[in-house]
Amino acid sequence: MGGGSMRTVATICVVAGLLAGCSTPAAEEGPSTPPGTTVPTVVPGVMPNLAGLQWSDVKPLLRKLGRVNVTTKEVPVNDAEQKSRIVSQDPAAGAHLEPGAKIVLTFGT
Repeated sequence: MGGGSMRTVATICVVAGLLAGCSTPAAEEGPSTPPGTTVPTVVPGVMPNLAGLQWSDVKPLLRKLGRVNVTTKEVPVNDAEQKSRIVSQDPAAGAHLEPGAKIVLTFGT
């Protein structure tokens, strides 16, 4: 299976909202956002700040972005509050997103 096919599958998953079939980090129990965390407003074509959010909070935001290609990574973290939360994102918040843009979200484990 070529690289183009994989990108298409990931894009279709996000657009259709069928993220259950895509690989996602496990969510922790309890409230999904830490106290004091604001869930960003999404402007189509502009990358929101997703730092500190869990996958369950990010899924609806990604749907609002439209057709994007999302890849997730995991990195070990020492702070228990960062586990299962986004610790970095690429592109950065505020960046312009073209249709089919590649987004990399790194979650703490």
